[in-house]
Amino acid sequence: AKIIDLKSIINKKLYEAYSILKRIEKAIEELPEREKYLIRSRYIDFKRWEEIAVDMNYSYRQVHNIHSTALQLLIKKSAHNCT
Repeated sequence: AKIIDLKSIINKKLYEAYSILKRIEKAIEELPEREKYLIRSRYIDFKRWEEIAVDMNYSYRQVHNIHSTALQLLIKKSAHNCT
């Protein structure tokens, strides 16, 4: 009985994690192209800031500004979806 209970708990946690992942993917997908590329590069591809700056042909400072904008958009989207 304990194994069945644990399996049920694990399945529930996996489903919850999958649901969160899908919401994150959807939110990233809805970002403007520039912000989407940056967020994916940093948090999915684990690129360094310098690599992203070179890839995007922006300065290090510009990349951080774009990152800030992207996070603000994601926060707004998250707050909007929670209401």
